[in-house]
Amino acid sequence: MKEGGPVNALGVCNVEAMPIGAEVSALKDTDVSRVSLKNRNPGNTPNEWQTFVLQDFDVRAAAGESIDAMASV
Repeated sequence: MKEGGPVNALGVCNVEAMPIGAEVSALKDTDVSRVSLKNRNPGNTPNEWQTFVLQDFDVRAAAGESIDAMASV
């Protein structure tokens, strides 16, 4: 976003995010994925735990907590 704005960010999300996720998944022996409460792909529907966490983020953000503070937990 800082370097090329939203148009550039779309390309990164569309092209680079999946390989980055696969690389981190292999490196950390875990499963990195992208989910959203407003997902467009039924195959990326959040599970119960992910839904809880995403809803919690929304509540905390609405209460004024900064995204940076949430990420540092």
